[in-house]
Amino acid sequence: MNYRTLLYRKEGAVCHITLNRPRQGNAIDPAMSAELEDACARIAQDDGITVVTIGGAGGKFCTGSRPSERQAGCAAVQAVAGLDSVVIAAIDGEATAEGFELALACDIRLASERASFRLPQVADGALPLAGGTQRLPRLVGPGKA
Repeated sequence: MNYRTLLYRKEGAVCHITLNRPRQGNAIDPAMSAELEDACARIAQDDGITVVTIGGAGGKFCTGSRPSERQAGCAAVQAVAGLDSVVIAAIDGEATAEGFELALACDIRLASERASFRLPQVADGALPLAGGTQRLPRLVGPGKA
C-alpha cells in the first residue's frame, strides 16, 4: 500500500516508518492515524519483521494532534503499543502530546541532542489519553514523572 503521510520501508527483518508531514510537525491527523494503524497491522502479519523504527521527517518527531483529533492520535499510539516486534523511536526534535506518548509506547527511545518532550495538554486541563500518564512513571519513576 502506498501511504500519503508515512514512509514505509522494509529491509530484511527491519521495518522503518517515518512520519511524513513535516510542514505540520508530523502531527497525527485522522489520515496518518489510519495509515499508521494499517502499517502496524501489516507488520503484525509479517513474521519476518522483528524490529520497527519510527522517526519523523523534517526535524521534528511528532507534535501530537489537534484537540479535535486527539482520538486519532490515541488510536495511532495504541496501534504501535500493540506491536510484538521491538519498536525503536528515533526522536529528533519535538515529541509533544500524542507524539511524546507515541515515543513512550515504543520499547526503546533514542533521542538526539535536539529532542524535547512535553505533555502540554495538561496545562490546558486535559489528560494525556494515549497512555502517557501510565507509561512515563513506569519508565522514569513517579517522582520524575
